[in-house]
Amino acid sequence: MTHITKIFSIIISILTISMVTNAQTRKTITSEGQKREYLQYAPSDLGSKRPLIISCHGMNQSAQYQWDMLKDAKTLADKEKFVIVLPEGINSGWDISGDRDINLIKDLIAQMKKDFDIDENRVYLSGFSMGGMLTYHAMNKIPDVIAAFAPISGYPMWGFTYTGKRAIPVIHHHGTGDDVCVYSNVQRNIDELVKKNKCSSTPTITQNYGGYSHITRKEWGGGTDGVKVVLMELANKGHWISNDGLFTLDEIWKFCKNYSLEEKPVQVKITSPVTGAKTSKDVTLKVNAESSKGNITAVRFFLDGIRKAEVTAPPYEYQYKDLEKGTHTLLAQAIDDKDNKNFAKVSITVQQQDIPDSWEYVQQGDPNFHIYLCFGQSNMEGNAAIESQDLSGISTRFQMMAAVNFGTNRTKGNWYKAIPPLCRQNTGLTPADYFGRTLVEKLPENIKVGVINVAVGGAKIELYMDEFKDAYIAGDADWFKNICKEYDNDPLGRLIEMGKLAQKKGTIKGILLHQGESNNGESDWCEKVGKVYTRICYALGLNPAETPLLAGETLYADQGGACSWHNTAALPHLKEYVTNSYVISAKDLPGNGKDSFHFSAAGYRTLGKRYAEQMYKLLPESTGIATIQTSSSLTNSSAIYNLQGQRVTKMVKGQIYIIKGKKVIM
Repeated sequence: MTHITKIFSIIISILTISMVTNAQTRKTITSEGQKREYLQYAPSDLGSKRPLIISCHGMNQSAQYQWDMLKDAKTLADKEKFVIVLPEGINSGWDISGDRDINLIKDLIAQMKKDFDIDENRVYLSGFSMGGMLTYHAMNKIPDVIAAFAPISGYPMWGFTYTGKRAIPVIHHHGTGDDVCVYSNVQRNIDELVKKNKCSSTPTITQNYGGYSHITRKEWGGGTDGVKVVLMELANKGHWISNDGLFTLDEIWKFCKNYSLEEKPVQVKITSPVTGAKTSKDVTLKVNAESSKGNITAVRFFLDGIRKAEVTAPPYEYQYKDLEKGTHTLLAQAIDDKDNKNFAKVSITVQQQDIPDSWEYVQQGDPNFHIYLCFGQSNMEGNAAIESQDLSGISTRFQMMAAVNFGTNRTKGNWYKAIPPLCRQNTGLTPADYFGRTLVEKLPENIKVGVINVAVGGAKIELYMDEFKDAYIAGDADWFKNICKEYDNDPLGRLIEMGKLAQKKGTIKGILLHQGESNNGESDWCEKVGKVYTRICYALGLNPAETPLLAGETLYADQGGACSWHNTAALPHLKEYVTNSYVISAKDLPGNGKDSFHFSAAGYRTLGKRYAEQMYKLLPESTGIATIQTSSSLTNSSAIYNLQGQRVTKMVKGQIYIIKGKKVIM
């Protein structure tokens, strides 16, 4: 052999050894008395205390197939310095109800600790299809062993309830075209995790994620211990590991690497705003901070990496003022007296600028056509069945404007006789029905009453706020999304649109609200209602001093109501945010006997009348009409004139007259 040949042979040998060292290798391990196989890959320069990812194949597949489908796993592991293990299932499947494969996972972790000195606090579990089902199974079995979970196109077919005590980070990938583990059942599992982790119910939605039109990323943040739940929605992708544009394993790693089982003495949670919120230029960051090892001594507040303030005692709050339009990162860092530290952060978008303190009031239409804007959730939408008595005896002076198309019966933006339903085609009786009926009975015959009703069952007040609505709608159920679509996903925008149209024909006299069940227990409800009310007045050029807000109470506890906190703790403070507001009592109004939220038809009729009675009392103040009970309240010298300036001697009930230069109604 020549010298050159020997050198060439040595080089080939070295390269061969190197290739073997850096390839995934097949190993065996004994678990529960059985020999089990697995593939493993560890970078040659791994180092100690590095993370471990365990990735489980689908049914009738193999570890090698899983490795091939993960695409570029070796390159990622080399770059990020982690170990990846891919176990083989028995008969190409997994035990997704017992402990056999849970014990295998624990044995593999112990083996990797022995072989590579991995960081046991940073072990992440993933799996495809049936491997994804095993991943969900492990959430309940070993939540204190796995730092984060990453199921792919798999979930428990029989339903999932999280029973662990620890908040668990989860990222779930799923194609909307999956015909094996269908996509329509994914959200219920996500909802369970969001609820148990105490994450925000409103996700941050990123469409065209990474620049790819088929990927939508939904993140529910703000959970216990900073936990997040993420759903990677892959449009039209089927039952496979998708690497179209972005590699699935890359996204799993980017998510999981943020989590560890290592206890952090200082816990920080931002309670407001939620990440992804669209806000005005002034934003208050509210923080809860605790330490298990000492006492919190300070919370520092940062804006886009720049320290702005330090608060040394609760409440830990700071108001960022005059933020520029665009996206900002707000960060709070808590420190205890042992110098332990931790932080939490949110990303917000400053979009809508604050409304000015005053604005020009518009000239409205016919002052004798009184128009009322109605909005809220299911009680304003109309929950009770419409009965025969509700369809008769309706005056032509009582009108409704359709805010959506009612099939072929009513067209959006047109006025109709106010025959129920008033909200949408398949809704029920609403307080607005008997509000209008009662008012036209009380008012002079030359005055008409019109209502515009925009309401969505189950809606929080955030649905009517531009900074919250998009993420709120995207994170809710399909039936909710379908209702919102009828309002072009902007119910408040539709109410304002219809209001502007109505102002050409009449004069907006007031705003009716029934909402709060979905915000029960939330102390900032009044503040948010105040913002919505102000935005309505600003958009329509209304004078708040002449535009009362009437807000109805929820079903009382003694009538079976579940949201009486709203009546006792929220509504009494409404005047602090809307000076010209009035609470409409629901005392003694019966429920429907079916749930804890809705009134019966009789309850809606009485509630509507109470709205009308309150509004009628306010009309003299806002229209210049005073009310007298009987003609005996006038002195003999009181001259009485009709509106044509003619003196009269008798007054007819319901008509308007002029006495001593003032308009009065008999």
